[in-house]
Amino acid sequence: CLKLIGAGEPINHVYRLIERATRNPAQVSLDIASKVAGNNVAAARLDEMIARDGGAFVRGVLAKMINETETKARERIRAIPDGTWHNVCYADHNGLAPALLKTEVRAEKRGEVISFDFTGTSAQCPGPVNAALPGTIGAIFSVLVLTLFSDLLPNRGMVSSCRISVPKGCIYNPHYPAALFAAPPGPLCLLSSVVTKIVSEMAMAAGLSDAVTAPWNGNVNAVYMGGIDQYGQLQGGLTLDTNGGGTGGTPFDDGDDTAAFMLAPGSIMADVEMHEANYPIVYLFRRQRADSCGHGQMRGGAGGEIAVAVHNSSKWRVGFRGIGVEVSTTRGLAGGYPADSARTGFILGVDPFKLSPAEYRGLLRPVDELMRMKGAEPQKALIPPRLLAPGDVYCTAWCGGGGFGDPLRRDPARVAKDVLARLVSAERSRDTYGVVLTANGDVDAHASAALRADMRQARLAQAEPARIQTRQQSPVLRLGKPLYGVLSLGEADGVHVLACGDCGAVICPERADYHDYLPSRARRPGSLGHKTVREDWQAYREYCCPGCGALIDVAFEEAGAVPRASA
Repeated sequence: CLKLIGAGEPINHVYRLIERATRNPAQVSLDIASKVAGNNVAAARLDEMIARDGGAFVRGVLAKMINETETKARERIRAIPDGTWHNVCYADHNGLAPALLKTEVRAEKRGEVISFDFTGTSAQCPGPVNAALPGTIGAIFSVLVLTLFSDLLPNRGMVSSCRISVPKGCIYNPHYPAALFAAPPGPLCLLSSVVTKIVSEMAMAAGLSDAVTAPWNGNVNAVYMGGIDQYGQLQGGLTLDTNGGGTGGTPFDDGDDTAAFMLAPGSIMADVEMHEANYPIVYLFRRQRADSCGHGQMRGGAGGEIAVAVHNSSKWRVGFRGIGVEVSTTRGLAGGYPADSARTGFILGVDPFKLSPAEYRGLLRPVDELMRMKGAEPQKALIPPRLLAPGDVYCTAWCGGGGFGDPLRRDPARVAKDVLARLVSAERSRDTYGVVLTANGDVDAHASAALRADMRQARLAQAEPARIQTRQQSPVLRLGKPLYGVLSLGEADGVHVLACGDCGAVICPERADYHDYLPSRARRPGSLGHKTVREDWQAYREYCCPGCGALIDVAFEEAGAVPRASA
């Protein structure tokens, strides 16, 4: 901990020490100055309030705000049925080399307290994909503030209602010393995705539908760069276009396209022109990316993609730091599909500034297509900065939010609209949503209905039997409120059960883990268009209604794994 201000004046030698430790001293100095100025303004306003109203009154107001938040947070948690929720997601490197890392979180709700347990999470890594415990706690509360506690004043009053247990030596609570610098775009972004699904399932169980969202984009592949810029100055920095990730689908609507980053929802994508003014680069495009979202009855928001050329510098290095090129990091909710993985890559020797107009237009294709052209070098999530020549192009594409609900329940007209907007491809329209479009883009209602019926039957025909077989598959006598996508509360022969809201099939007793009672099938990521996910690492498991084949959940699992309870 360094003291920056003494007796109201900057301690200059500390400032100089910080500036010498960074590649961008001017920007860092401005950042520090803005924080100091903000603190000074806040302190002055607080002094004014104390002078006007008295210290005892101000302390009382602050204490009341904290107490009100604590009371309301406990009331909110009390409304959630007691139970246990579980989620697993994966990362694709250890900070130095490719590796499959697991983030496993189990949350237990009892009374007025939620307990998060990270037992089963991968051990800390040699490279910078670890997160210090305070950052881990912060990521969890970033989710709670945006979901379960979104209408509460954000203060420490909400902290007392949560317990967090993170084994020492795992990636979210490493032993000292540990590499940590990539925590926000790496493990913490992934963790926010993991916790969002858990908390949203809790909210659905309590009927708090306004607090429900599928996970937001679970990877942030930042572009790191540095060297001699277009002005002949030593420069370094990063661009965070990936702050514009897709948010998750909700029970009521689609996620927002290229909108936000869960850990910092107020952050923004800087203007392209700002990046071009600061660095020796020229953007060929920055746009929303087709099929990057998790498909669902309410799809996730779209992610984006960029292609950028180095310009006016022969000493400029570019690299990538993030997670989630060879795995999907963003699950769906209530039968919604996961979002696609990210993409990174270089196109060397192309020099767009020397191309004919027709050749230049060829560089405006989607990143997936660009990575198949001559000179293209697809990369992974972890790439150290490499020297690029003027005219060399780097590309990255990031994921959207997870989908909510079975895609076969989506309004076909909305699918057609997404295809027209190039947010969903015609291939996904047919193969994932079961929507057949005519040559002019209209919905063929008859063909779509037939295709959807066939797709539901295929789910059942290809499924493995449920781990626990139920004897009763008769229609539910009375259906209650919707609980989790097509899952609804119901009553059959006087017993409270979970049942399919579409066909009325009884699934399981109300308090049971419904995964144990559902047929399921493993799904190759490539069959959903997730082309860079390593299928020897990761598979998706679809859990569907035994009566009608409606999709109830889609889980991540290691390839070849035996289906497990509490997916």
